[in-house]
Amino acid sequence: MNKKTVFTLLGCLLVSLLLVLLLAFFNRETTHSYGFNRALKPNLVTQVNSFDLGYNSFYLSGVTNDHVYLGNYMSPLLLVRKDFTLADTSHLKLSAPETALDWRRVLVVVDSPIVYILEGTTPAILHTELPDLKNFKKNLEQPYFVAAQPISPSVSIRKVFDIRLQQHALNRKIKEQPYDTYSSGVLEPQGDGRFSVAGQLRYDPKTTNLLYVYSYRNEFIKLDSALNIIYKRNTIDTISTAQIEVAQLDGGKELTMSKPPLLVNKNGYLTPSWIFINSALMADNESKESFEKSSVIDIYSVNNGEYQFSFHIPDYKGNKIRDFKVWNNYFLAMQGQYIVIYELNFNEVT
Repeated sequence: MNKKTVFTLLGCLLVSLLLVLLLAFFNRETTHSYGFNRALKPNLVTQVNSFDLGYNSFYLSGVTNDHVYLGNYMSPLLLVRKDFTLADTSHLKLSAPETALDWRRVLVVVDSPIVYILEGTTPAILHTELPDLKNFKKNLEQPYFVAAQPISPSVSIRKVFDIRLQQHALNRKIKEQPYDTYSSGVLEPQGDGRFSVAGQLRYDPKTTNLLYVYSYRNEFIKLDSALNIIYKRNTIDTISTAQIEVAQLDGGKELTMSKPPLLVNKNGYLTPSWIFINSALMADNESKESFEKSSVIDIYSVNNGEYQFSFHIPDYKGNKIRDFKVWNNYFLAMQGQYIVIYELNFNEVT
């Protein structure tokens, strides 16, 4: 056996060892004891339909009473529409707007009958109205944004970098007003103003309220569409401070996380009655096997943000939830390359 072969084998062994150590590290983190319990309720969800989309690049773009809309990160001009049986499928082709876009960062949002194209690097928010998917109109002049939530063709909420505060903040843009409305007190940094305030911005069109769920701490915020805080509440876990370490690159011009952070909340969703939060942390009274083979959803009252109960969504063909929406009594989940629809049986909860 020559030296080259020996070095190659040693390299492979080292890579394998590193992978094993990384897996052990992440497993230790997710199944660690965090000093809280869940009120776990069985039989709250029933799987009713599923469909193999063939690729895991699809995401939930919008939901109506009759249809589910799916966007595709790899084919940003493709919109798939399915009914709730997941049997009837329509492929909708969006025409490329005249505005030049960075198509790698395009997100399509359906708030029927309005269809939005969001892209924060150019930046641009465009809209049209179903069934017209050709004549996209430019909504507003935009600052660069990390995330955006259109309220209407003339109003949008954006997560942007506030140069004055040197942190990410939420702002509101109204078409007829020359200035953006910043709400600098909504997102509260813990150290750095970028990673410590990372999270998901969600919107409920039925109530016009917003939800912001922090990714790395046990907190969420309910707001109205004018960015007034209705309340701030904590999730049931104990991680009140973001466990992140930030390093500077290029002489301090760029920031990055120097080690994997502790993820607390994977995702959230707001409905007129409930707040759904997909937690990343195992409770002390949860079975390790059950936690590792499912996604846990914690439910909070939308009226006061108080914790109510939790349930598990089982892995579907080995895939955890990576995105979800809730519509009426349906829980729609993206699990790997599959869309899975569950029925919620909350009437069983006393």
